[in-house]
Amino acid sequence: MLIGIDIGGTNLKSAIFKLSGEIVNKKIFKTAETEIEKNLTKFITQSKIKFARKKNIFGIGISVAGLLNKNKKLVNSPNLPNFKFSKFMQFLKGEFPNVPISIMNDANAAAIGEHSIGFKKKYSSIFLLTLGTGIGGAFINNHSLWEGNFGTASEIGHTCIKANGNLCNCGVKGCLESYFSGWAIKKRAETFAKLYPKSKIGKLEKITPLEISNLCRLGDKRSKEIFKESGVYLGIAMSNIINLINPETIILTGGLTKARKYFLPYSLQKCEELSLDGLFKKTKINIGKLGIWSGTYGSIQTFVK
Repeated sequence: MLIGIDIGGTNLKSAIFKLSGEIVNKKIFKTAETEIEKNLTKFITQSKIKFARKKNIFGIGISVAGLLNKNKKLVNSPNLPNFKFSKFMQFLKGEFPNVPISIMNDANAAAIGEHSIGFKKKYSSIFLLTLGTGIGGAFINNHSLWEGNFGTASEIGHTCIKANGNLCNCGVKGCLESYFSGWAIKKRAETFAKLYPKSKIGKLEKITPLEISNLCRLGDKRSKEIFKESGVYLGIAMSNIINLINPETIILTGGLTKARKYFLPYSLQKCEELSLDGLFKKTKINIGKLGIWSGTYGSIQTFVK
C-alpha cells in the first residue's frame, strides 16, 4: 500500500492507497493537534490491518504548504508557523524505516493530482491555484511540472497585487494572499466584528471563512461584500496568469472553492476585464475534480504502478 499525507495550514489529510493509486481509506486531522504523530500512526496501523493484504508500505508521499528547494528541504512556510516539519520527518523515518518518502509543495502535488487523475491529462498546460488557509500555485507545461531554478516557482499567493497594501504573513505588503485567502477573509471579518459587535458577523462565536459563507447563504450583505471584494483581487491574479503564462486552463482547488458562488463571478468579471484581448475566452476556468484530496493524490503518484 501507499500512504499520502497533505499538510495544510488548518488540516492534515492522510489517505491510504493501493499501488494502482486507488484510495481505500482517508482521514482528516487538525494540523495543530498535540498528538498528531500518534494519531496518524494509529490511523495507518488500523488501515494496514483492514485494507492491506501484504501489510507492506511501498512509499509515503508528503505534500506540505511551504517553499521547498530542489533538495526538498522546507525553506519557508508562513502558514505553518508552529508545525515542526523536521521533527515530523524524523518521526516518519523512525516509524517507517526503509520506506521511500517523496516530498513536494502542496500546490505542486495538487496540480499533479488534478492533471493526472482529476482531468486524466486532458490539458497539456495548466495553472492550478489552491484556495485554502493560504494561496498556492503550480504550473504544468507539456504535461510536466515546472518548478523554476530554485524549485519554488508559481508562488502566486506571494505576488504583489497592490503596492504597499496589506501586510502578508510572509512579511511583504500587498501579496494576493493578504487579500484573498482563508486567513485574509477571517481577518477582514474580525476587523468588521470589532467595529460592529451587534452585526451578524459580530455575533459569531467563532469567525471562520465557513461561518462567513454560511452568513452569505443567509443573505448577510456585509459577509457577501467581504467575499466579493476578495474575489476581485483573485480575478486580478488570474488575469496576470493568463497574460503571463497563457495556460490552457486555470484550475481552482481547496476549501474556499466550496464558497465560490459568493466570489467567483466577481473574480471572472475582473479577470476578463484585465486579460489581453481574446485570451480570457480561450482559457478554461475549471474547479478541481478531486476536492480537498487533490494534494494527497498527487503526493503518491511517483510510486503508482
